[in-house]
Amino acid sequence: MEGKIVKVFGDWDESYATLPRWLEYMQLHSSGSVYKIETNDYVRGHQVDNRYRVFHRLFWSFQQCITAFNFCKPLIQVDGTFLYGKYRQTLLIATAQDGNNCVLPIAFAIVEGETLSAWEWFLALVRLHVTEKTGYATCKQRFEEKLERFCNESEDIRNWINCISKEKWTLAYDDEGRRYGHMTTNLSEVVNKILKVEYFVKRGEEATTELNNGGRYCRKLMQQMEKNQQEASSHQVRRYDIQRTRFEVEEAFNPITQRGGNKWTVILSNRFCECRKFQTYRYPCSHVIAACASVSINYWQWVYPVYSVQSVVNAYSSEWWPLGNNNNILRSNEWKLVPDDERSRGIGRPKSTRIRNEMDWVDSQPCQRCSRCKQSGHNQRHCPRHNERT
Repeated sequence: MEGKIVKVFGDWDESYATLPRWLEYMQLHSSGSVYKIETNDYVRGHQVDNRYRVFHRLFWSFQQCITAFNFCKPLIQVDGTFLYGKYRQTLLIATAQDGNNCVLPIAFAIVEGETLSAWEWFLALVRLHVTEKTGYATCKQRFEEKLERFCNESEDIRNWINCISKEKWTLAYDDEGRRYGHMTTNLSEVVNKILKVEYFVKRGEEATTELNNGGRYCRKLMQQMEKNQQEASSHQVRRYDIQRTRFEVEEAFNPITQRGGNKWTVILSNRFCECRKFQTYRYPCSHVIAACASVSINYWQWVYPVYSVQSVVNAYSSEWWPLGNNNNILRSNEWKLVPDDERSRGIGRPKSTRIRNEMDWVDSQPCQRCSRCKQSGHNQRHCPRHNERT
């Protein structure tokens, strides 16, 4: 099996040897790209051999990704996944999202595993080289109601969740809207299909076409705004000042869904709606739309620039250059990079590290089946049909 992999992808050890030159070649063809490779001494017979260096960690980010992030939501999500192959390695990746909800990879690392030390190293480099920016219920009252029902399940749950700052895991307490409505690491879960240059080219072409056709905002935003506009048409609005900034918006009650009938405060001058969707998602909710419409104010002015088609075009406008013939990628003459033999995989199936539960214990038990009646749960000696005959 390993021989077939070598024929397709090349020799493992030779791939390590050419890696430093590949990284230099990347910087040559993509000025502004960054990488950091860490190595250890190569020891043979209790002596350090300076002709070799042992691979430890690698971080890299393309200049095109760094530039694109400036036009995306100022939010990164990270995740890690183990790599298949001869040596045990883990890929760490940081991703962002453009205004049209498309995933964008911005930084990568190959490390020894998802350890605290490896994560600290990776995140420090992301902040240094890539960016210095960095519970779905948005209403605090509704959030507290749901949280109370959750905590009532047990005292242990209550004690555990009370030890975690709400700002870290719920949108309702994201007072500055820094999450843009994101709560999970799902961005990085779908990154496998976007690790190609074609992704940038395709997204850039689509956005450019949309812009040339007169599009101003991303399709995903337009769909949500249409929904908010429909909901706003049934709201009742009361104005509370002559400056046209403070409003009370009442939702119509829907007897079918048993929803609505709530009143929400809207303060346009503070970019505030009591439902908190306005602050969280950075575009007008239905209450803001209704308030603006009641006094003939253009509510599109409250949409953040990241949702514009122009921002998406800017994100994918950086040029990529082909690397050319592989024969140009030579090994470094200074020293040869070699893999860490201690990370070599053993023969056989890797040992599972998944935590087993009651379902696993039941499934792992051999299924006993009677040879007389063919039913499971007993053998021929204890067959109830045999006992009935006797």
